[in-house]
Amino acid sequence: MGQSSAFYNGFVGYAGFDLKQGVVELECANYCKPSGRATGNTYYEKLISMLDGKVDDIWVAEAEDVIAIGETGRLMDLNTNDALKEKYSARFVYCMPLDESYSDRPVPIGIDLSGTALVGEYSAYPNGAVLGVNAYTQRPDQVIVFLDYLFQ
Repeated sequence: MGQSSAFYNGFVGYAGFDLKQGVVELECANYCKPSGRATGNTYYEKLISMLDGKVDDIWVAEAEDVIAIGETGRLMDLNTNDALKEKYSARFVYCMPLDESYSDRPVPIGIDLSGTALVGEYSAYPNGAVLGVNAYTQRPDQVIVFLDYLFQ
């Protein structure tokens, strides 16, 4: 799934990225289960650093793990992005924020990736997957390009 894989090359080609002008990185070696005991896990700490440091735009994992990160407020409330809401609202995955002052109702924090190559053809997520968008992303337009690639 990482650099030089068929998936990576397919996405770069689909998106029209010129790798001489910039970098596209797919981090495929961060194994953690935020829905379980994550404290003290260096992979979990790396994930939080990458999200809070505005490095990662998205995070893909099993639903319960994306929900666990979403509950902390680190994933975008997808209702705040009109393009994502318009295209993918039927696939939204919700969580209850831990901070009740943010919302006392479920918030959409992920997009169900059922039917995509990540769940099917590449079998990267045999138990299903959800994509969460970093609350601090500076590139929401690229998130849509990635989703469009997955759902083509």
